[in-house]
Amino acid sequence: MDEIDDQQIKRLAFDVSKLHKTYNQLVWRLAEAELLLQSGVEPSHDKIRQIAESISESNPNEEDLHWFLAEKILLVKKKWGKDLAP
Repeated sequence: MDEIDDQQIKRLAFDVSKLHKTYNQLVWRLAEAELLLQSGVEPSHDKIRQIAESISESNPNEEDLHWFLAEKILLVKKKWGKDLAP
């Protein structure tokens, strides 16, 4: 898969940070985006919960969550042509 430009990620990560989502909301959205990237279909709540728990256990900071979520959103759009809201 082609790389996503760091500047695109940086801009979207900044936009995500301005939404003032809670830590748990960011973790949930990241888990959802990760699963969507893998399969292209909307994942079940149980699968999202499992991935979200795994992400939480790794204890990423909010800035990293903004970056990772932005990256996944852009990759989903590139791979599946789907626009995800942050």
